[in-house]
Amino acid sequence: MPSHKYYSLDLKQKAAAAVIKGKSICKVAATFSIPFASVQRWVTASKSQQPLGVKKKTGRPKKTTTDTDRLIVRTSQANPRLTAHEITAAAFAATVPNVSVRTVRRRLIDAGLNARRPAKKPLMSNKNRISRIHWTKEHKDWTEASWSTVL
Repeated sequence: MPSHKYYSLDLKQKAAAAVIKGKSICKVAATFSIPFASVQRWVTASKSQQPLGVKKKTGRPKKTTTDTDRLIVRTSQANPRLTAHEITAAAFAATVPNVSVRTVRRRLIDAGLNARRPAKKPLMSNKNRISRIHWTKEHKDWTEASWSTVL
């Protein structure tokens, strides 16, 4: 794991601009949830006209983009009964080839959608339907006073 976070160029520029406009480094660091030293380094670099570049990330690049990650999550939320195999077939039929089922599973887990299907609700039996109708016919003329004794 890397020992430091990667911050976007946009975030660096916003933080440096806020300090240059007059906010204190401490307040800017707290606002953006960034270490004090990082904000201080970005302000110094921007004052001396040095570019605030984004460092190259280590490790293998992701096969999916943030848009495709959202597509995976939306597909799963639209139909929670779909398996990872079915999501892979549905979401990536025309867009991104060669995305494994394991990758789709990882993206779902990262989004907090663990591998659990919703429970199927059992159908109501005829006996229960008849008893429910009978109960409603018995209680249809109850007043508010009658119902207040129930609770």
